Amino acid sequence: MIMSVEPGSTPSFVPPSSAVDAVDRLIATIKPTRNSIERRYGVQDFVRRIITRCFHPEKVNAYMFGSVPLRTYLPDGDIDLSVFCLQEAAQAMRDNWALNLQSVIEQEQSSGNAPYKIGDVTVINAEVCCAPFGLLPVV
Repeated sequence: MIMSVEPGSTPSFVPPSSAVDAVDRLIATIKPTRNSIERRYGVQDFVRRIITRCFHPEKVNAYMFGSVPLRTYLPDGDIDLSVFCLQEAAQAMRDNWALNLQSVIEQEQSSGNAPYKIGDVTVINAEVCCAPFGLLPVV
């Protein structure tokens, strides 16, 4: 495409309407739906309750970060939570928090009362401990 520009004017480009329509369809396809947003926040609330119950009576807070609060997640994306507590509580739980959380999640899994199906629970023993597990259905 060749564009001519008058001296002193700003060049402008108007994409063909077919390209605009294609981009609009793409965004509509991958944009989170209200139902998807509500389900992900529901899952986050469910997991936060599990975390609170697991570490009671310690005061812990779980905060969501990453693609869900930014609403940039893909349909099969995960939900990222960070758990914070006082330093004294962290030191007391340091060696066993992940196994305790795994145990509470597995109890919830076997109870049959969970609003979400909990998949495999695995504790990864690393410098930064994490306890990944799956919840279905999320999307």
